[in-house]
Amino acid sequence: MSWIKENKFIAMLGGGTLLGAIVLYIVGAQGAKRYDEAKAKYDEAASVAGGYEKLELYPKRENLDGKRKALEEYRTSVDAIQETFAPFRPAEIKNISPQEFTNNLLAANTETRTAFENAKTTVPEAYFLGFENYRTSLAPEGNTGILGYQVTAVKNLMLALAQSAPTELKNLHRPALPE
Repeated sequence: MSWIKENKFIAMLGGGTLLGAIVLYIVGAQGAKRYDEAKAKYDEAASVAGGYEKLELYPKRENLDGKRKALEEYRTSVDAIQETFAPFRPAEIKNISPQEFTNNLLAANTETRTAFENAKTTVPEAYFLGFENYRTSLAPEGNTGILGYQVTAVKNLMLALAQSAPTELKNLHRPALPE
């Protein structure tokens, strides 16, 4: 007892160290317990997943013929759609001069306006086949091929619409071509 009284600092340091070691042991033991529980859950899930990996892939053999038939029908329908739209696909898109594009656009606009007038359809004053950006400026020379294709497509759509004789055309929105 006299040693503790004479060496208070060392006694306190030893007692604090002992107490800290006990706390660390308890915390470590609890952490090890949680780790063991998590490891057990992981091992269980890994064994279940391993069991799934050993199974045959979908579709099972009895469903394989049905799957093949469905895929063949899908391919046939896709081919039919491509054949249906083939006449609308241009063989080659050639760039033309911006002035020639503007002339074609003006001619298409005049033709569709005439068709709408003959059908007694009210058309907005700003109507320009959805190409309002090119009313006052020329199209970029590198884009005139695809824009010309779009003009032809929109013109054909508007002529078909005019044949159905709607009473009014409110607006026409054509997303701008990213330039």
